[in-house]
Amino acid sequence: MFTMFELKFRFFLKSVLLGIGICLVMLSPLFAQQDTLFTKYGDVLVGKIDNVNAESVSLKVKYRKDAIEIKFSELIRIQSASRFVLNDVGNKNWRGALAVDTLHSGQIGIAGADSVVFFSSRRVFDVNEDKPRKFKDGLKVSLDFGINRIKADNSLSANLGINSAYRSRRWVFEADYSAFSNSVDTVLNYWRNGIFSASYVLSKEWFVTSKLNLYSSSEQSLKLRRNIFAGLGKIFIHRSDEILSVSAGIMSNSERYTTSETNFSSSESFLSAHYNGKIVERWESVLDASIFPGLSESGRVRTNLNLDIKYKFLNHFYLGLRYTLNTDNQPQVEAAQSDYVFAVKFGWSLKKY
Repeated sequence: MFTMFELKFRFFLKSVLLGIGICLVMLSPLFAQQDTLFTKYGDVLVGKIDNVNAESVSLKVKYRKDAIEIKFSELIRIQSASRFVLNDVGNKNWRGALAVDTLHSGQIGIAGADSVVFFSSRRVFDVNEDKPRKFKDGLKVSLDFGINRIKADNSLSANLGINSAYRSRRWVFEADYSAFSNSVDTVLNYWRNGIFSASYVLSKEWFVTSKLNLYSSSEQSLKLRRNIFAGLGKIFIHRSDEILSVSAGIMSNSERYTTSETNFSSSESFLSAHYNGKIVERWESVLDASIFPGLSESGRVRTNLNLDIKYKFLNHFYLGLRYTLNTDNQPQVEAAQSDYVFAVKFGWSLKKY
């Protein structure tokens, strides 16, 4: 016969074991969600896939703060608990588990219900976990400040830059503003540039684009130049981490100068090239080059060049260099034909690198 104490103890013990069992059952799906990577060096890494791109996969593990990034060429097998969606350069979605094998080294595979399709990095636009896409997933905002070397009196000044963009597979909206001003011996020097654009990607990587550009420069005696663009372009490289495109079209040009009360208007054509891509790990470059042959003013040609180089660190921060050059071979008034700005920047990005 059990004493009252023994009965209470046995009841308590059964309750504890039952509680532990229930907890294990509830937590078992979490343990099942772990992903496993097998490398060609014999390593077996267990954790949660944090990020996937066309060339590598990042895995979060318990014993390390930062995720481990491993190239697909170093993997021989993946066991993934989650499903992913791969969007190729033809804008077709492929859904399934991640897959790799030795016969397709360096390629990423998507395992569907009855087959596996492999993709080289050049055929991949983006890879994400297969779940509803949120607005913030396509949003990009950055803020930077730094020091400029300007053509006007070859002086140094502080600058401020703001860039925001929203990018889906079809739509791209972007706003960029950079400015500085300083005063030397009661002479005010300034430079401001604002760009607001929208583009829609058509089939076969063609796109239509429109843009508003507002530009001011004391060196070129420009109180304000306003350009409104409309054109057609072609994307030659279109991946999440690299874009190369060319566009052309027509634009209206309205100018007000500090040395004249007249408002000048003209029409121009334009040819532009854009490149955004990774140089090496954590280094990114952005190049925009445009030429504007005059339509209403024969012989007039303007050009614009922007080069940005960034080094990304600590997930949200970057150091950068920017060089901007504007030229005009036939200004509407007596003014300098060119202006340049060279800037060293420190910035912060809302989206984690």
